[in-house]
Amino acid sequence: MTDTNARRGRDRRFARARAVAERSADQGGVVSRGQLRAVGIDRFAVRSEVDAGRWRKVGRHTVAVGAVSDIGRSWTAILETGEHAALDGAAALVAVGLQGFDPRRIDVTIPWGTRSPRPVHPNVVVHQPRVRGQLRVGRGGLPVIVPELAVIRGARWAASDRQAAFLICVAVNQGVVKPDALAQEWARAGRGARTAFLNVVVPSVTDGVSALSELDFAQECRRRGLPRPTRQSVRVLPGRRAYLDVEFDAYGFAVEVDGSHHLEPAQNMSDLLRQNEVVIGGTDVLRIPVLGFHLNRDQFMGQVERMLKMRGWRGVRTRLDVRSDHP
Repeated sequence: MTDTNARRGRDRRFARARAVAERSADQGGVVSRGQLRAVGIDRFAVRSEVDAGRWRKVGRHTVAVGAVSDIGRSWTAILETGEHAALDGAAALVAVGLQGFDPRRIDVTIPWGTRSPRPVHPNVVVHQPRVRGQLRVGRGGLPVIVPELAVIRGARWAASDRQAAFLICVAVNQGVVKPDALAQEWARAGRGARTAFLNVVVPSVTDGVSALSELDFAQECRRRGLPRPTRQSVRVLPGRRAYLDVEFDAYGFAVEVDGSHHLEPAQNMSDLLRQNEVVIGGTDVLRIPVLGFHLNRDQFMGQVERMLKMRGWRGVRTRLDVRSDHP
């Protein structure tokens, strides 16, 4: 009987250890105390493991039973916040595959009316929007807000305009957020932080206002006292026609205002072939990304002005400028 009881005890311990290992593997190395209790491991057993150095506490409700990965840090934020928590903002985008962006904090949302917990963990910020939005499952089973809403919130919560614009740009370019879905979500969004700024950036990234970007460029030329460019001038290239966004035809160069789709490999190849043909035909080309125009306007417009001066513009209106004007 004693051997049987001992064997049963070992089997229970092995079963508990296996259950903890499987759960921690799914959650990046962490488990909650509630999950441990569910497999028969009480707080005294947890304390023994922590005191022995095999486990360590990473929050009031969470224990690390192995090396903690990025997924584990996100799971810690969820487990510390509560059962209804979901990743939001940049953290949600990373959890569904965004690369090259390292959030300084983890944003978590809980349903409106849910009791808000006290500060749950360093670098975790808990939000409680009136309209929470739909959820989906991210890597490691993490609950996340849908990407098109998460990217807007992440941009609103970003540390700077530059970071906000970068987050939107990389999310769209990497396919984490579909341009149409982002545009539709932004159309539904109410006022909030950075509304005026995002009213420029979101349509620019989703390519909804390419003509407006060209008009913005022409207006910026007028504001700076530069010659007025021709918009949508035509070039006949081998096998097709090309429309240049804006051209200073009296000075022998054009400016292409590129939306985000110009970063895609196939489009970029087509752009380079077209640009080479235009240059061969005698017109140099400066390129300005739409997002860059709004974020680094002074630098890009400074390059345009330097090119004008290299081509003979003396900083005042001339007959050459008048000849290139269009109403």
